[in-house]
Amino acid sequence: MNAMLWSYPSSELHISAQQAFRVFVPLDEDRIPLTWRLIPHSLVYFVPFLWMAYLVRRAHTYTIRLFLLPIVISTTIYCTYRYKVPDPYYTTGDWGRTYMALVIIAKALDFGFVKDGRFKVGEERLPEVFESSKPPSSTPTSEDGSYSLIPQGIRDAFEVAFTMRGIGWDFGVGLYVPPDPRPQERGPFLKATASSLLWHYLIVDICNSLLKLTPGVGSPSGGSMFYTSLPIPLRYVVSTGIHIVCGTLLMCGMDAVNELLTLIFVALFSQSPAAWPPISHAPWCSTSLHELWGHRWHQALRYVFFVFGGYAGRWLAGGVGMVFGTFLASGLYHEIGMRMVDGRVTFWFLLQAVGTLIETMYTRRTGKRVDGVVGWLWMAFFIFGLGQICTNSWCMRGLMGGFIVPQHLSITRQVVFPLLKPILA
Repeated sequence: MNAMLWSYPSSELHISAQQAFRVFVPLDEDRIPLTWRLIPHSLVYFVPFLWMAYLVRRAHTYTIRLFLLPIVISTTIYCTYRYKVPDPYYTTGDWGRTYMALVIIAKALDFGFVKDGRFKVGEERLPEVFESSKPPSSTPTSEDGSYSLIPQGIRDAFEVAFTMRGIGWDFGVGLYVPPDPRPQERGPFLKATASSLLWHYLIVDICNSLLKLTPGVGSPSGGSMFYTSLPIPLRYVVSTGIHIVCGTLLMCGMDAVNELLTLIFVALFSQSPAAWPPISHAPWCSTSLHELWGHRWHQALRYVFFVFGGYAGRWLAGGVGMVFGTFLASGLYHEIGMRMVDGRVTFWFLLQAVGTLIETMYTRRTGKRVDGVVGWLWMAFFIFGLGQICTNSWCMRGLMGGFIVPQHLSITRQVVFPLLKPILA
């Protein structure tokens, strides 16, 4: 009898919690199809988030930022999961919207819990809420003073809100910054960036067009890149080729996005070219997992993963916990953005933590770093070999077959393929 009395309120609590959860994260069939008219509604969470970004650059705002934190998080979740892109071909839109929401939540957590606010390198104090501010002239992100139409406080808010690597900020101290081959004078820098953007766009277009021709993988409904009709080892030769094309598309896509943002912030917001170095540094040349993930791969989400898992892991288990926590957060981040979760992506990211710790143990035992040809083969085993676990998961869920480059903007599909068709026929 007592068990029944206790189970009744427990079941009621469970049902209530589930109903509350579904208010913010409805079932897929209950979500509203996203249209152009509804896009502003789906981005409403940027209003409290940008206000929070403004406050984190102002002194004595800790309490109000804490009050804003649950508003930003709940609004972000609600606006993201309330809507869906109904056409499977545009599933990349939902993928991108969810990724953006997770970044906003991570940054909101940081803005909420950092007591003294966020400082640029060289700053000693933050202005009060309604006090005018001037950027410190010595920081890598400081403006040249030629663009004054936008008030400094608003520029500060946008900069701290959208900076990812933290270059020139207190939370970016210790970050590896890739060398920049571009000239640092504003005009030549913008020209070099535009040229590089065009080059990376063409590579993305070629890779995307090739994947669209691949059976199964090129379909919005998805398909495995391991073709069981092919004999071994040809099956794995083909899957490795698809894996490399997918990886090239992702790398050059991130380069292109970074270069587009570089043009916007350097040209329109008058930021210093030094604030926008390359996002990666030839990842394929890495001779260890440490070098790959800590230096050569993009560090755009470094702090996001620290917030979501790295710091908690360090609190629980020191350095080892931080490594596992960071890679676990990375795996979950890359998995939650998809409609169907199967766990393989998270598993692969956790394997990176295992490999990284093995390298650390080797260095401590031998006094030598993982390096050279053997180190490259070790890295290649994890990326080109085991990495196919991750890529195949994305392919089977239609990511590579979805919308990436519009058909009418694809030089490969509009010009190159038609020219090659009579030759190959």
